[in-house]
This record gives sequence, C-alpha cells and structure tokens, in this order.
Amino acid sequence: MAEHHGERLLVVDDNQDNLDMLARRLRRRGYEVTTADSGAEALAAVARVRFDAVVLDINMPVMSGLDVLRELRRHYSKLELPVLMATARSESDDMVEALSLGANDYVTKPLNFAEVVARLATHLGLRREFTAMRGEVASKVRSTDAMVAGTLVDRRYEIECQIGHGGFAVVYRARQLSTGQAVALKVLRARRAMRAGTDGIEYTRFRREMQVIGAVKHPAIVRLIDSGSLELEGGWSTFEDETPEGSTQTNAVTEDSSSDHVPTPMPPAIARVPYFVMECLEGETLAQLLERDQKLSLADTLELFFPIIGGVHALHRRGIVHRDIKPSNVFLHEGDQRRRQPKVLDFGIAKLKSEDTEEQMTVGFVGTPSYMSPEQALGERDIDARCDQYALAVMLYECLAGQRPFTADNYTQVLLLVTAGDFTPLAQLCDEPKLSEIITKAMQRERARRYEDLQEFGRALLEVAPESVRARWGSTLDE
Repeated sequence: MAEHHGERLLVVDDNQDNLDMLARRLRRRGYEVTTADSGAEALAAVARVRFDAVVLDINMPVMSGLDVLRELRRHYSKLELPVLMATARSESDDMVEALSLGANDYVTKPLNFAEVVARLATHLGLRREFTAMRGEVASKVRSTDAMVAGTLVDRRYEIECQIGHGGFAVVYRARQLSTGQAVALKVLRARRAMRAGTDGIEYTRFRREMQVIGAVKHPAIVRLIDSGSLELEGGWSTFEDETPEGSTQTNAVTEDSSSDHVPTPMPPAIARVPYFVMECLEGETLAQLLERDQKLSLADTLELFFPIIGGVHALHRRGIVHRDIKPSNVFLHEGDQRRRQPKVLDFGIAKLKSEDTEEQMTVGFVGTPSYMSPEQALGERDIDARCDQYALAVMLYECLAGQRPFTADNYTQVLLLVTAGDFTPLAQLCDEPKLSEIITKAMQRERARRYEDLQEFGRALLEVAPESVRARWGSTLDE
C-alpha cells in the first residue's frame, strides 16, 4: 500500500453513486476525504479547507469541472494543489482543454482505482517536495517579510501602515515624499510573484487593474497616481487569516500544460514585484453602509447611484466592462466635499475592448453570484456592458429593499435563481411601482431586453428621482 502521509482530498462528482464509491475506497487507503456534488459546493469547500489534491469530474451541470479548474488555478498552482480530472472520454477536446488550463493529470471512466491511487501518489509526492523546498527558500528570506512603518519605496513613498490585503495584493497607506500627500500603495504579494512569474494570472490581473484606472478619468473611478516595481528576494509575509481572494470570481489560468504532464518549474528566489499608487480614500464601502443601515431612502440611494452610473458608463465608452460590480467594490469617500463621493474599485477581472478574442483568463464563471448576470452565471463568453447594468440594478434593489433579489443557502442555488430570472418585484417590498419597473427591465434575463446602455438606464431613473436629486444629476447623464 502506498504511503499517503494523511493527505486531505476533495472528490467532486455530480453522480452520487460514483462519488460515494470513490470516497469510500480512498478512505480505506487512509486519506481524509471530503466530497462535493457540484462545482459551487467544491469551491465553497476549498474556501474553507486546505486540501492536498482534488479529483474532479469534468461533466457537471451549471458549473462544469473546467469552470472549477479555472477558479482553482486562480489561487493555486499545479504544485500547490494537484487536480486529477475524471472523464468518460479518453480522447476528448474537454481533456485537452483541461490540461491546457492546468490539470495535473487525468483518468478515464470507468475508473481503475489502482490507477487513480498511483496518479494521486505521484502528484502528492511532487507537492510534498515543492512544499519542503519552498519552506527552505522562505526561511532564507524572512528578513524581507513585511513593509513596516517607515519603509521607503523607490525613495518616493514612505509606508505608514497596512490598510488592507487579499489573496493577490497588499494595500498600504503611504506618504508621497515630494508632496506630503497621503496615498494608497498597492503591491502584488511577492509570494504570488515568485510562484506565477510575469505571465501568471496574478500579474495579469494586477496589470489589468492598473491599466483600467489609468485609462479612465472620472470622479467616480479611483485615480491612478504612479506605478513601478521592486526587486525582492523571497517576498513579504502572508497573513494567518489569509484566504484565496474573491471566493467566486473565476478566471482561467494561463499556466502551460502538456500531455506528458511536465511538472511546473520551481519559482525563482528573486521576485520582481509590481506596485501602483492611487488616491487615498477615507470612509467605508457601500457594503459596510448596508450592513449597518440595512437599506437607504430613495433620495440617498440615487444620490449615490447617479455618479456610479456615470463612472461605469465612462468605462463602457472606453470599451471596458467591469464584470464584478457589487457593494464591496464601491467605496464611499469622505473627501473635501460635504457629500460622500462614491468610487468604483477593483478592476482585476475587467474585460477590455482591446482583447479581440477572449483570453483564457476571462472565459467561464466570472463575477460574484448574487450580483452576476444570467449570462455570466451560464459561463457565456461574449459578456458585454449590459452585465454591469444588471449588477447596478441588483445593487439598487438591495439598497431600497434591504435585501438582495436572489438569496439562497449556497452558491449553486443562487446561480439557479439567477439563471431562472425569478425574483420578488421591488414593488412588493416598498412603495415604488415605477422604480420597480425600471429595475425589472434592467434585470431582464435576456440582455437584449434591458436598457440599451447606462445613459438610457440613468434617464429612466431620473424620471422617478426626487426633484433635488434630478436637479443635481440630470445634466451629467449627457456627458
């Protein structure tokens, strides 16, 4: 019997009989096994538990094994989390695509259990070696683990404190030495840079966000000030509470793979770490406001939404689709003006018009389920600006009703509700029948039945806005 080191496995298959049988046999070999019968359940499990390997069925409804693989490869390399694909077809286009997306290996159905165990043992062994070697590198570069207060970046910025972090990057409050102004400095985690290299998904997302905020000048889009890169040996620290960023934003991996299963090369000990500098925002996100106040008045809601609509429309005019608009990506900046200034954030999965064909990174399950348009939930490739209109309408609904239009116990159920397009009309939750019609139109299941663009959506909202709001924002819709 092969040595298994007590590894923890995730087995994913929508066929309950196959799932139970494989899990039972793997447990007899001493593995700790968790099962999932859908793609969404699998991703939720990975967000909760650190697994050593995944056995993943390709053909599943709603969210296929390929979609799950794309999401896993956003957060884990082939050596960090080996994925063994299972398919009923030994020579299929799906299998070729799975290997190109970063699958470590595959087995064909009906499964030969001895073959499954042997292939798992091979990749788990490689993972153990990788983990040990990475630990040795990390022990040598511990002195570069953190940017503490007083650290100088490119002799231009002085770090004051950390103000946020996610799976990909860390954000610091810093002081620009030439002007003395406070700025936000966002740095890609060196651990990620070391692992993925400059062609990896982390660099792609990071560059994309910088490119978008640099291209669009609008009061509702966070402003880019500067950018650069640092060369570090090893990189900065992770955090004890760190989890993979964005549990539902799924992009495809760009990591190469081939049929002879060549292992991913070890990352270099030297990382070129990019950073960019933005205006420093003070305040809270719309998500934090809603968590505290539950819902907003019509006037307060539209005071926030008209500038947001203007900012997102400015993106659309530049050929950019955000694809992940949600309350946590809208920051309410308490600047010099008396009113809070909404700022749209997080452009890491934005789609650029310059991408004539979809990159692997942007194919499949992209977004956050509760705010995702039906076409996103179905994994369609030709996503356009109307998905942002849909998400804005969902946020508008939530602000006024105090609840989201689609709520369920798990991601799979939310996705099913979204794709069905059935939700309680706003008019049944608050006395706004005309506004309810506007939101329902913007949230039509078929995108062709929504408003033509955000200008048309905004003009419709203007008709139901209080006079004071209409006077302030009416002219901005024509800009």
